[in-house]
Amino acid sequence: MRRITLRQAAPQDWPLIQQLHREHQAAQGTNYELPNLFGPSIAIALVGVEEGGAVRNCIYVETIAELRFVGCDP
Repeated sequence: MRRITLRQAAPQDWPLIQQLHREHQAAQGTNYELPNLFGPSIAIALVGVEEGGAVRNCIYVETIAELRFVGCDP
């Protein structure tokens, strides 16, 4: 099991984050939007980094929460 440490995402991480997003979407067969993680709509963006410095994933929290309904009458 690889040890992953979270750190704040930096602008230089953006191209890799975009690549990870494309790969994730392709694997899932989805096409979800990736917002600008360094804009005002994102409260925090973190990247998961291995001991050697390789970025493996990214998590972020939007400043405005959305409530969505799927398969029901809201």
